[in-house]
Amino acid sequence: NVLNAWFLDAVDPGSAHMVDSRNNSKSRTDPNTPLHQNPYIYINPGESIIWRICFFRLNAVFFIIFCVKGDSSTKGDMFVKLKVNTNQYSRTFQDRSYVFSIKPLPTTNTESSNMADTPKVDAVQMKANLAAGGKIYNVNVRGKRGNIVQVYPSVEYDFVPNMLALSNSDMIHFQWTGSDYNPRRGCNDATGGPPDANTFSTDANANQNPRADRSNVVLTSHMGNNVPLDYLGYDHTNADLTFNAKKAIANKTILSNAPCYNSATDSATTAQDCLHTIMRLAYLNQQSDSGSLAFRAGKPCLTQTQLDAINNEDVADFHPLNCAKMNAKPFPYFDGGILFLRKYGWFPFFSSRNNNFSNRQNIGIICVGPQCKVFVFRY
Repeated sequence: NVLNAWFLDAVDPGSAHMVDSRNNSKSRTDPNTPLHQNPYIYINPGESIIWRICFFRLNAVFFIIFCVKGDSSTKGDMFVKLKVNTNQYSRTFQDRSYVFSIKPLPTTNTESSNMADTPKVDAVQMKANLAAGGKIYNVNVRGKRGNIVQVYPSVEYDFVPNMLALSNSDMIHFQWTGSDYNPRRGCNDATGGPPDANTFSTDANANQNPRADRSNVVLTSHMGNNVPLDYLGYDHTNADLTFNAKKAIANKTILSNAPCYNSATDSATTAQDCLHTIMRLAYLNQQSDSGSLAFRAGKPCLTQTQLDAINNEDVADFHPLNCAKMNAKPFPYFDGGILFLRKYGWFPFFSSRNNNFSNRQNIGIICVGPQCKVFVFRY
């Protein structure tokens, strides 16, 4: 029973996990071959047949033909032939496989960690919202790097779902992944790095078109806009403000527009959690992620002055320390954590990294409240 033996062999850590020269040949009699090359597969014993000679006459002419009559003396097996070359089983031509895990709902609270790049888990609030009839909606990113022609049959970057009408008991889990190995097609191919190969801290290879997917979420005022909301609350005319004063104004401005904080009911702790979530979604924690810092030997993100000093705009855009383009994130997966919806309103958002002409609009909308509806137009 070669097949049964081979399946056990395939899971034995001490043996080959793929078909190789030990258990693969073209010989139909080789006992080590689990699946023969281009095999015949019998699907039915068919009908028993016997061939007989029959005569008939037409217009004074005799004809001799072969006739078929059922009989038990000869088999007429039904079988098909497969085009199977087991020499190719251990090769990967185009790997489109992904692994995802479905995790149980957290049962204990966990504080966020910038260094470990993990979001806060408020299991108690999640359980209360679910008990009140709320749901957790996963918002991720589909598509790949490039314009609509380049990415076909995929699509350009898009949030999925990109429209949500929710109650304040509902929650949103922002998370997404991507690839660092898209085709290196040309300038009309989305913007941003990191470059390939990635040095993590220098502009080596930044003169070549990158291949990486990265995404982020920034609040905007309208789905027709291509700029973020005012996250600061002050401008260049406020040059006399101290750092702490700027920070306080910016925090107040962000919270006034964020769906995760209601000043009429929420605590200072909730305000801080909301701020952390909004900024984490926008900047991907590039400034504090210990994994990213280790790759780039602790070097900080480049300042605007440093980026402006790079003569080649593409090199500046693709530089691995250009955090404005999300380039310092060394891998495409990101877990933004749970966004609690504590305020009614209309909250458009977009990806500042991907919302450009070559990728069209990478934008979405969250509506919170009993009057919110999502209409689907079919044409």
